Amino acid sequence: MSVTIAGIYLDPAGIAVPAARIIIAAKRTTADTFRELIVSQVTGDNGEYSFDLVPGYYRVTVLYPDQDRTTVIGDMELEANSPPGSLNDYVRFADPVLADPTVYAEMKRWYGVTSSNSSEAVTAAAVAVEAKDVAQDASVSANEAAIVSVENKEQTVVSAAEAKEASGSAKSDAARAKGYADNVQNVAEANTYYTTPEDPDGTIAGLAGTPNGKSFRVAIQDATLSVVAFNYYLNKGGVAEFITSYPNKRYIDMVNSLADSTDRRTRGLLTLKRRKKPVDFVSRQGASMFSINENSEKEMPGKTFSDYMNILRELIIGPSALRRARPGYLFNLVAGGFRLLAVRDDGTGTVEYRGIPLENHIGLLKNTLGGFGDSLSDNGRNPPVEAGNPRGWTFNARSWQMWASLFSDGRIKYIGQWATGGYTTADMIRDHLKPAIAAKPRFITFLGGRNDVIQKNGDGSFKFSLSVIKNNVKYILTEFRKNGVIPVVCSMAAQNNSDPALKSRENAINAFLRAYATNQGLPFVDMRAVTVDPVTDGWRAGYNGKLPDGGPDPSHPAPLGAFHMGKALEEALAPFTMPVYPQLAIANPVTEGGANAIVNPLFLDTVSGIPTGWTVVGGGVSIATDPAVVGNVLVVTGIGATVPRVSQIVTVIPGETRTFSFRVKTDVTIDNSTACYCEANDAFKTNIAGIRTWKQSTDGFMTFNYDVIIPADVTEVNVIIAANAGQICVGQIGLIKVEDI
Repeated sequence: MSVTIAGIYLDPAGIAVPAARIIIAAKRTTADTFRELIVSQVTGDNGEYSFDLVPGYYRVTVLYPDQDRTTVIGDMELEANSPPGSLNDYVRFADPVLADPTVYAEMKRWYGVTSSNSSEAVTAAAVAVEAKDVAQDASVSANEAAIVSVENKEQTVVSAAEAKEASGSAKSDAARAKGYADNVQNVAEANTYYTTPEDPDGTIAGLAGTPNGKSFRVAIQDATLSVVAFNYYLNKGGVAEFITSYPNKRYIDMVNSLADSTDRRTRGLLTLKRRKKPVDFVSRQGASMFSINENSEKEMPGKTFSDYMNILRELIIGPSALRRARPGYLFNLVAGGFRLLAVRDDGTGTVEYRGIPLENHIGLLKNTLGGFGDSLSDNGRNPPVEAGNPRGWTFNARSWQMWASLFSDGRIKYIGQWATGGYTTADMIRDHLKPAIAAKPRFITFLGGRNDVIQKNGDGSFKFSLSVIKNNVKYILTEFRKNGVIPVVCSMAAQNNSDPALKSRENAINAFLRAYATNQGLPFVDMRAVTVDPVTDGWRAGYNGKLPDGGPDPSHPAPLGAFHMGKALEEALAPFTMPVYPQLAIANPVTEGGANAIVNPLFLDTVSGIPTGWTVVGGGVSIATDPAVVGNVLVVTGIGATVPRVSQIVTVIPGETRTFSFRVKTDVTIDNSTACYCEANDAFKTNIAGIRTWKQSTDGFMTFNYDVIIPADVTEVNVIIAANAGQICVGQIGLIKVEDI
């Protein structure tokens, strides 16, 4: 069963705060959740938020749009029978000082004293004031007035003494009660005022609305805007004379409840003061468990002097500390209150430095690459052939990440992308961030923010402020880093528009992306510099695509633009990646059940110029050689309306992982296309891997490789090589089984 926590997040002036990220972290492991599990949400345009949380104890923090660090709001505890409410209803102790056990105990003492005093005051007021309604007001206000006394221990003692003396003298009691009632009536009639930036202590408004000789009070609010106390003042000839300050009853009740809870959790130990031992921790049975003697020496059972306890104290609670590991960790080293180093309990001993994993192997990094963003990444993946069919994973020449893989001869292994056209950074966080992290690429490109920059409200104002966009980007990049993924930060590519406001926002976000990547030591690729025409400040000629009506696409790269973007990406990643290249077919004989499922992969076996084991449909198929390729090269050339097609059906096992790899060279224009891909040999013909509708020449042989998991119920795969009025040359083709380690 979950508890709904919803409301409007307001600033101290009562104005809704949009785009604030509220982060709720579980602080204890329960039957329903685990410690340190986190949920977060960005407040809506009107500051609205809504969480459905299981019962548990939570820490609430907030990241404001214009800040870099989170602010602790406080803690809250939800029980199975807790009713729905807002953060204001449940968050306790926004000020961490109030969470100290010493404060609990003192607040509990206040509650006991004030409860006793308030009862006496109510009784006394009832004797002195005949009217029932006046007596009721007196009792309530007396409760508040009595709380005032706990601000000072001496005042509390005096109050208690007066109460005791009053009980022995009815006449004195009645006189004191009469004065109490007069004061109560004055306090009860006090209006409440609130602080503002112009009136920081609230007395300006209080004096303006309060007659001479009357009292008013100013509400004191915590970070959640909950009233925790009141300051009382007397209008004395136009001057605010401070009377006292005290917490409200609801706050005292809450602290008392928490203090009782603390008592229940610590009933196994007592702390006593003894004549010879200033401090002595004893069990309920009276046995000393730990003590400090008159020489400030620490003793344990058997009177063993435990000087080593000083060392343990520094390690456990000092500024530098070895902390008991949190769930999911084997070791934590804390310095200056910050977790500096940690070792994860993940089976591989991943080392964290300030929450970011460190690679514990020697040398360069694993070569896997993912893509993250909006349509500039999404457009490089082919859409479904028919609506309702699975989309599959073939790429066209607009995929700049695939071009980077090809330029590296397959050293960079592209493993997929998490991108959707039209998505803002908030949309990416909602839908794509977790799946991208779960895939665990070593590198991932981030190119996004254009949709945030251009979107407007109905009145023409921009929908997202620059600070909101920047905060979302920082959150995305930080989450990647925390999970061992290295973001490759890319500036937004060229854009054809003449709106000065849009240009200004684009330039601001691009400048931020460069600065942030530099500050954090992240790879940065300036896609704007790669694609922009220095004369027009728009796309370079031929670098951007066309709209359906034939006009220039203002935002998206054409295959030629993606070609150059991919080259820039490969150059940026080259210093970081290992010199490990993909497995290609290197021998023509194929063993049944062997690694390569494709027969005659080097095209060495031919009959009348046609490779055996392959089915040829249409003309324009020939065999050639090239020093860049082992074995022969299959050349497929489309002429006119004839589309030659070479294919082979191979047997596979559902669920197994295979690498589809080949050497490829294309000679094609934007108006024609080539393809080398594999698809499921079933009714859906789902594209599994490869290049398709490829409309850009490669200028030489490159290596394609992509790892695929054979879909469920797929037992046969059809490998297809085709050309539509273009030419494609393929060699060393393989569908090679990946060894599982």
